[in-house]
Amino acid sequence: MFNQQILDDYFKIVYEMEDIAKEDLKLLRKKVSSSTATYHGEPVPITYQPMLLPKKTVDDFRRISKILMSITRKVVSKFLEDEDYRKLFHFDSDLVDYILMDPAYSLPVPIARYDLFYNEADDFMLCELNTDGSSAMNEDNVLADLFIETEAMKKLSENYSIKSFDLFTPWVEKVISFYKENKKEDLKNVAIVDFIDKGTGTDFKVFKEKFEEKGVNCKIVDPRDIKYKDGSIYFEDFEIQLVYRRAVTRDLFERREEIGEFLKGYKENAFLMLGSFRSQIMHSKLIFKVFRDPKTREILSEEENEFIEKRVPFTDIFDNKDAYYKVLENKDKYILKPFDGYASGGVVAGREHSQEEWEYILNDIFGSNYIYQEYFEQEKMDFLVLKNGEFVNVPQARVFGLFIYMEEFVGLYTRVGNEALISGAREYIVTPSFELSDK
Repeated sequence: MFNQQILDDYFKIVYEMEDIAKEDLKLLRKKVSSSTATYHGEPVPITYQPMLLPKKTVDDFRRISKILMSITRKVVSKFLEDEDYRKLFHFDSDLVDYILMDPAYSLPVPIARYDLFYNEADDFMLCELNTDGSSAMNEDNVLADLFIETEAMKKLSENYSIKSFDLFTPWVEKVISFYKENKKEDLKNVAIVDFIDKGTGTDFKVFKEKFEEKGVNCKIVDPRDIKYKDGSIYFEDFEIQLVYRRAVTRDLFERREEIGEFLKGYKENAFLMLGSFRSQIMHSKLIFKVFRDPKTREILSEEENEFIEKRVPFTDIFDNKDAYYKVLENKDKYILKPFDGYASGGVVAGREHSQEEWEYILNDIFGSNYIYQEYFEQEKMDFLVLKNGEFVNVPQARVFGLFIYMEEFVGLYTRVGNEALISGAREYIVTPSFELSDK
């Protein structure tokens, strides 16, 4: 395991002060319950163990992020240049038109959270790619502030330098700089845009505060409330120079009739939007299939093609008889996902169902814009869990979400769990991440 020595040190500390740690966990949970670390209005589930990462692992996440962003640039460029290549994504023609519109900058994906399963530097697998709508910054940062004050972490800090990841300030600073570089003027007014019934309000409020601390006016705005007038867009009397888009593309296009003035403003380059609709290219669940297409392979370097071969799970469209019977007869080997889902919506894993249930599910979704994907069997990491009043080590799988701002790795969102899917839609634990180095 990539952090075994640190884990051993942490477990030793906790078990040597077990009674203190139990009381400390009670206090920690109380603090979390009164904090803004929530999901769908409920405190996020925790245990007494953060994700402790040696510096070499964090450096490896930076390396992975760099490779992925290079691939991202090449794939998006190919999409823009090659009409036949676009057909691989199965986008509707209206969305393609918006993707092809010039957003007034060349950066294809300004913000992303690329998720992966990670055992070691030579043993990991991508899970999915999130672009606009990437969330959960607040969960990690609030928990990190609380965990660093626990008795076990104080003791651990005697031997290690411990650093958390700020997931807010770097984005705000990069946005301000990006705007000035592109528009040759200072950024004064920002809108964080999402549908009020969809957004992650706690993230939005913190980003708003951070923008205002930097002297930038910021409002949280529903796209339905945006008006286009005389070459600019407005929320009430607030002129918007830049939109930080948190609304995912699918939601925007499902409600396109309600957001006509917002879309008109985008067409007219009335504002700068981060990210543009081009980020949908990487967000599509079809992207892993596209990665292996000959048209993609010919534009990537040898290193990038090798990365895809080793680190991207086999993915194909679930729309033919061969695929149907392969998935039916090998249910524990596959997971199915809708082309354009998010937050685990519509995702099903064969190992969570009986054979009879699996056949029913496959018959229901066959040919309805789903991909099937090889399931990655992850090496599990011991996590401290309180059971029957005692700490025990329970092996857990984990998903690391790599936050990448303006093509630079800045931090993580980490979830652990024992179900076939590790997400807010299942039983899971959120664990804040820290980078550790020897003192």
